[in-house]
Amino acid sequence: VYNEGERLQGTTTPGFTLLLAGLHKLSSLDMPALSNALGLGFSIATLAVTYRLVLAFTASAMTALFAGLFLATLGPFAAWSMAGMETPMYAFLLMACFYLHQCRQWLALGLAGGALVVTRIDGLVLVGVLGLWMTAALLSGRMSHRDYLKTLMPFLALAMAWFAFAYFYFGALVPHSLTGKQGHPRLVSEWWPVTHFIQRKYLFLLPVLLWLPFLAFRDRQHPGILLATFALLYLLAYLLAGIDLYEWYIVPLMPVFAVLFVLSLEPLKRHSLPLLAVVGPLLLVHASHLYWDVTSLKALINDRFEANRVLAGKWLNAHVSPEASLHTGVIGHVGWHFRGRIIDGSRVVSGWDSTFTGDLVLTGEPDFTDSTFVAIDRDYKIIKSFPHPVAPLHIWLRPASAHLLKAPTDR
Repeated sequence: VYNEGERLQGTTTPGFTLLLAGLHKLSSLDMPALSNALGLGFSIATLAVTYRLVLAFTASAMTALFAGLFLATLGPFAAWSMAGMETPMYAFLLMACFYLHQCRQWLALGLAGGALVVTRIDGLVLVGVLGLWMTAALLSGRMSHRDYLKTLMPFLALAMAWFAFAYFYFGALVPHSLTGKQGHPRLVSEWWPVTHFIQRKYLFLLPVLLWLPFLAFRDRQHPGILLATFALLYLLAYLLAGIDLYEWYIVPLMPVFAVLFVLSLEPLKRHSLPLLAVVGPLLLVHASHLYWDVTSLKALINDRFEANRVLAGKWLNAHVSPEASLHTGVIGHVGWHFRGRIIDGSRVVSGWDSTFTGDLVLTGEPDFTDSTFVAIDRDYKIIKSFPHPVAPLHIWLRPASAHLLKAPTDR
């Protein structure tokens, strides 16, 4: 939360938040830099566990190395590796669960599954897939009751401990930020979890991935079945949840995508010429998107949105009393830098009903706002502007709150 004292589960990523807060407390390191370092570390660990997983599947070091290199050059995976978010940690735990399941490390699998769910609640999709898989193995006699319990008990201990704390402390099991995002206006098609993967930059992989249904039909124990089942259910879960497109929700599928890709190529290994003929052109197209993805994310963060949010947050902190209230629809660094009371127009990190027509905004009259929609019909005036060709930002002041300005300002 941005407001001290509010008991609100304003993060969808409690596991990463707790890890980041704990390391910051122990080391006093700069938190944004620490989050970037964690992202890089977990991304490297994801590459390592992806290598080990493919090695366990194929017993081929060259195939495993190819999977790691392919993943490292997947644009979204590389682009979001140091975005300061939980995505790399979540992707690592996801692939660790697949690897531990393949290696039959049941106790470690239970711990990793519990950490996955605490890191992000959509980890329940993988837990459900693995749970059904293991239950079927138990009922068919391919798994002992002891091994089943060795996985189940540590998972329940971690997951139930967090959910019990969340319920009694926050009063809700589901993060408020999740329900807030469900209420956001849609900027893309509701089918984005599907269409995102069949847009132009991924179409070049489809001819190879179409091998998978044939391979799975021929070999009912094909390792790609479990990963493909998870990927489909993961996309379905987001489709049903009704959340608008946030690309970092897609990034954890990139390691799964990389493993499925190299597994689909396995039958071609005996024919070096066809393999080279198929893979060569595909990898050239694949590599061409890496630069675009990385530079696009950099522009999105530094040039389009976050740049003005940083400037606005720092300006507010320098010129406005911390006793003031700010209605903001863009949160981000505005709320990070400004120490006043935040009224969240996105309803992600604020428990208040602070939509444009919400009662609080209409009756509470926030001292400041960065939303033209809130200020336009009220007696607010612009006191500071942050011009930008794509995402300009204005700070509006309620005249009755002028005493909360620390010093005269220039627009």
